[in-house]
Amino acid sequence: MIARFYDDVRVAAVVRVMAINFLLLPFSSTALALLRREMRFDAMFWIAGVSTIANFVVALALALFGYGYWSLVLASVASTAATCIVATCYSINGLVHRLTLSEWRVVTNFGVQSSVARIVSEVALNMNELVIGRVLGFSAVGIFSRAQGVMNLFHRDLMGAVKNVAFPAFAKAHRTEDDMEEIHIKSTATAAAFAWPFFGFFFLFPAEAILLMFGPRWGDAVPLVPIFCVAGSVAVLWTFSLQLLTAMGRIDLTMKAELIVQSVRILIVLLCALFFANLEGFAYGVVVAFSLNCVIIYCIKQSLVPIKLKSFVHALSKSAILSVVALLPALILRSLLWLEWITMQPIAVFVLALFLTSLFWLIGVFATRHPLRDEKIVVDGVRKARALAHRIR
Repeated sequence: MIARFYDDVRVAAVVRVMAINFLLLPFSSTALALLRREMRFDAMFWIAGVSTIANFVVALALALFGYGYWSLVLASVASTAATCIVATCYSINGLVHRLTLSEWRVVTNFGVQSSVARIVSEVALNMNELVIGRVLGFSAVGIFSRAQGVMNLFHRDLMGAVKNVAFPAFAKAHRTEDDMEEIHIKSTATAAAFAWPFFGFFFLFPAEAILLMFGPRWGDAVPLVPIFCVAGSVAVLWTFSLQLLTAMGRIDLTMKAELIVQSVRILIVLLCALFFANLEGFAYGVVVAFSLNCVIIYCIKQSLVPIKLKSFVHALSKSAILSVVALLPALILRSLLWLEWITMQPIAVFVLALFLTSLFWLIGVFATRHPLRDEKIVVDGVRKARALAHRIR
């Protein structure tokens, strides 16, 4: 059916092979959940690391031997298999458990709602590619995917790792009856302190980023990158909200939020296909969808964890000021290049701008008295830097 939808028989074989993942996933899912609940992040690190290496090695090797798109398909299966094998080594209570129905009502109630929320979310997240592939063709899907990849680099790859830590931390805080809104505010403001300079940087240097990350063949994706940077900057405001609700046991609110926001997102995608039918229109649709998501999610969250607006705005303002300080030299460099007062190779521009942004971000943490300066990792880093400087002297 999927192959007929795309009018490409090759898709059927790909889907069949990808389905092997569903045979393997159950053997590691329970072990991973228990490890995450116990906050065994050392084990999670090695499981994720080996899985990523397996994916990379298989994909690269098969691509070099001319297997084309099959290199990505088989790499996915290899990654899942690697996860199962390493999870076996770290499993707390084994991978196979005795069947019991003692808590079936609790598990079913939570599991059904969680599954519905996740399925709706996955469908909506892939709706852009689905519709674009049908309306504009697979080439347009590739261009859209490359531009969106910059946003995903932060929200999927970097924040994915953070969320693996945040969720069990939220659950533990709830069990110890901590102030959940204060934790949510701190988490969101901290994420914004990294996200806004990140997206600001790529907003200023989209051509250099696409060239370095994907090569010169993907130049058509450059105009879309700044749009996705705006969307990513908005998304950081609600990135932890649904995790907070789930960690507090209110999966019903999470499901309700997902059903509403993803339905809105699907509607926006369909409207973009109907009225615009171009990649820029779909990209702006993501911005609109993420903005509406923010409003809807906070309205639902308000019923369980009322927002402390003054504290929230104050915390975000600190991150906004830090972002301005961090991006100032990059903005000056971009202006000099635009005015043609200086000329540099694209990769040299990217490296210099990245160095300046990182340096001024670090300076800004202390100059603006951002709360990050009191975090253990920053304090330890400063102490080690001072010790190294003292030895050099």
